[in-house]
Amino acid sequence: MRATAEEVASKVYTVFQPDADTVAAKVDEQTVEVEVESGVKINVLVLKPKSMSGSNNPCMVYGVGNMGICGPPTFMKAVFSDMAVQMNLVLVIPAYRKAPEHK
Repeated sequence: MRATAEEVASKVYTVFQPDADTVAAKVDEQTVEVEVESGVKINVLVLKPKSMSGSNNPCMVYGVGNMGICGPPTFMKAVFSDMAVQMNLVLVIPAYRKAPEHK
């Protein structure tokens, strides 16, 4: 019997999902509202490893694809937090809104 796509995705997610509590203890998390154009604001998740101090730290803006399918950045927060810690950088993840033509 073949596995469904959902079953495969669930197994992959379980294997690669770091322990949320362990990783959360290693990052400072902040959600910032950013105006991207006149009157249009989005939330941005900022994850900074607690091992970093000061300012002028390396940073990466992570554009998450398929947000309509995967959900908001907080859905994968443990993975993103682990990524920030492993890469030793501040990770900035915008929460996309639906495109205006999305009905």
